[in-house]
Amino acid sequence: MTLPAGSNNPPISMSDINAEFGLGNNLNAYRSQRWYKDNNSRGFFPAGAISASDFYATRVNSPVVSGSATLTRASWNGQNYTIPMFNNLSVTAYSGQGGKAGTSGNCQAGGAGGAGGASAFGTYAVTGTGAGGSPSAGNGSVSTASASWSITDGNQSSILALYGTSAAITAGAGGGAGATGYNTRSENVCIKYDFYGGVPVCTQAVTNYYCDSAVGAGSAGAAGYISVSWT
Repeated sequence: MTLPAGSNNPPISMSDINAEFGLGNNLNAYRSQRWYKDNNSRGFFPAGAISASDFYATRVNSPVVSGSATLTRASWNGQNYTIPMFNNLSVTAYSGQGGKAGTSGNCQAGGAGGAGGASAFGTYAVTGTGAGGSPSAGNGSVSTASASWSITDGNQSSILALYGTSAAITAGAGGGAGATGYNTRSENVCIKYDFYGGVPVCTQAVTNYYCDSAVGAGSAGAAGYISVSWT
């Protein structure tokens, strides 16, 4: 709990102080001990003269509740995220994944996969784009760009300044799928028939080649997202 804030509240008793901080019923035991307030500001009780009024609105533990969030493109792209109360905050932005290339054939190469879109958590973590796959015989690979940012409780003024502010969320789209490559298809075509006993029999044929045997298109890349965790 948090001790009363003073003013119109009843005076803080020694038993109130001990119930919150647990160091006994002698104020001298509380000198130089750390305190927190509900806005996560913190400090230390005086090392010298100390009184019950020094305990107004203080608490023994940080009010931070640890947590995490995944900010997806479907739910958060173009929205603002309110930064929670924290002591340590870590953010990683992942761009949209590049699309896979189409598999190349012996007649026509597959198409390249499209690039995934960039992602951003405000101005704090901004990615590049995820590269699309290059055509290859094995369906070109894809990549995802990422960018990380963190802040720890060593800088209390920055922590208090960020708490409750908004970060604009951009979660990049996944890259488009690469078009299929093609293999050669062959077909024998008769160009001369002779008749034997009134039955037509092919006596001369040619082989025609067509570039129309699809090998396989690529696949679209996954959308980007933002990972946030705090303690």
